[in-house]
Amino acid sequence: MHYFVNSNSHLGFVSYIDCNMPKDRFLLNSYPIPAVESIVKSIIAKAEEINTDIEVIHNCLNNSLEGVVLPQLHIGVINIPVYFEKNYCINYLDNEKSLADCKSNLEKAYSYLNDAIKVHDQWEKIYIENTDFNKLDKMTEEVCKIVVPKISLNKQSKIKDRFFGATTIKGAVDYCGEIINEIGNRYYIKGRPGSGKSTMLKKIINCAKETGTDIDVYHCAFDPKSIDMIVLKDFDTVVFDSTQPHEYFPDRESDNIIDIYKNAIAEGTDEKYENQLNNIVAKYRSDIALAVKYLNDANTNCDSLNNKYMERLDYKEFDKIRAVILDKCFCNSRTL
Repeated sequence: MHYFVNSNSHLGFVSYIDCNMPKDRFLLNSYPIPAVESIVKSIIAKAEEINTDIEVIHNCLNNSLEGVVLPQLHIGVINIPVYFEKNYCINYLDNEKSLADCKSNLEKAYSYLNDAIKVHDQWEKIYIENTDFNKLDKMTEEVCKIVVPKISLNKQSKIKDRFFGATTIKGAVDYCGEIINEIGNRYYIKGRPGSGKSTMLKKIINCAKETGTDIDVYHCAFDPKSIDMIVLKDFDTVVFDSTQPHEYFPDRESDNIIDIYKNAIAEGTDEKYENQLNNIVAKYRSDIALAVKYLNDANTNCDSLNNKYMERLDYKEFDKIRAVILDKCFCNSRTL
């Protein structure tokens, strides 16, 4: 499984590191990316040898490897990005211009993402004004009955917040397809911005909590207050927003479509507001493109930092550190 625990969003840098990492963890503090990837790849290779579950965490800026969790061994490794505002690492004492430039470019990217959310609000407003909320409420109630079994697992739900995608230097990237591929019961929500997809998912979460099932909650990378997907772990069920920029289509007979647009939005809304929607979408894409431009500039700054610290790296000492991490990660596997 692949996912992100951080996001560059319209709210700035948002992190869900804590709730995704086991209590037994290695926190790497601003390691250069090549060093991080070397450690993570070594862990993945060893985990594959012993056939234990692997969760791979990606960097939300450039999609590089940022960490790994071994759920069955109850341990994880994660690198804390050098630009994370709560990361008061020694790099700041260098008064390094590349770091200052990186943070400046990230702030510019966040500013354009914030402009994009305002445009997105206009996009949503059109569909909100054309939604029959009585129909939507009834639809959501029926979906909850279908998706969430009426049972009690006699335990309290454990919630993990994360992202299946990110706005990266390559634009929107997601691992939604890989996540849903491993799940038996799949529900694809189809709709439009503002049509109630996230609200429906939040209501399903509330229903599911009553059963005690563990839930993976995947937030929107662009707007983390919105939810794009939930996985009900104990029921082998996923319900997700299957619209752009993460649009997928059923490919199994058992797959189900929840079509909000068809069932709760006034017929012909797309056609009625076509010109207005085209203008909104064009402005939205323009703002996103500018944000991605500054994410690329920030990544270039990060590359400069990576190169600088890789030049200073004592490879013998690094090999010792990697060996210690590997030994700690797999010490529990000897008792499995």
